Amino acid sequence: LNIEAPGECRADPVDLLMANILALPLVELAPTLLSLSKIGGDIVLSGLLQEQVDNVLSAYGRLMEVVEVTLDGDWARVWGRRLSD
Repeated sequence: LNIEAPGECRADPVDLLMANILALPLVELAPTLLSLSKIGGDIVLSGLLQEQVDNVLSAYGRLMEVVEVTLDGDWARVWGRRLSD
């Protein structure tokens, strides 16, 4: 398990990427986070509110298949799978 800040990330894509930050950074970092995930790798995004899910998902676009969205009160977690370019 490696925990790294986006600017310090290693170059090798990972099988599982988890980001528990607010919605705006999840949107802004979408290209970076997608590039750090292997094709077919799991991506878990949390730290966003229910009403922010659609906006976050649109940032990941066609490069991430949604596996599951889990709601807990006002909060949401998105589990996706990295698709090929």
